[in-house]
Amino acid sequence: MKDIIIIIGIVLLAAGWAWLSFKSVPEEVLPEEILLEEKLPVENIEEVTEKVAEETVEENKPVNEEGTEEPTTETEKETETEKESTTFVQCLANEGVVIYGMRNCPACQRLAENFGGYDAISLIYVECNDEWERCRDEKETRYVPEIQIMGEFFEDGRTPQDLSWATGCAI
Repeated sequence: MKDIIIIIGIVLLAAGWAWLSFKSVPEEVLPEEILLEEKLPVENIEEVTEKVAEETVEENKPVNEEGTEEPTTETEKETETEKESTTFVQCLANEGVVIYGMRNCPACQRLAENFGGYDAISLIYVECNDEWERCRDEKETRYVPEIQIMGEFFEDGRTPQDLSWATGCAI
């Protein structure tokens, strides 16, 4: 009977030790996908919501601010926007802009939508799900989306207007 109690005690002690060891796994050991997810503190959620709302308002400005005639049909508007987006993204690529992201990341999806979708930014976009080694080697942070200009981390915003200001590329 005494032997059984000792064996049960050893088993419980080993289980507790294993549980404590699992809880203290260093962050470096976690898989890349977990580390790349954008993490926002709960207390900043209102600030983030306001910023997204402000960016949305900025995006809804008229396409043509010079006062010349704007496209009248939806097809004309889409074609005009695609041309402008292509020219803008080409300029960003020439200036060394790279956007690292993951398609399953909500912040990355919003960023891509700001630029007209993933197809519109394909020239400067690196999909970390497909090119995880490149992301691991080139990125400065462990989170996505990350924007770099000429290999330097750009932290002054994520809108087309922010990148236009930083690079001098006309939207």
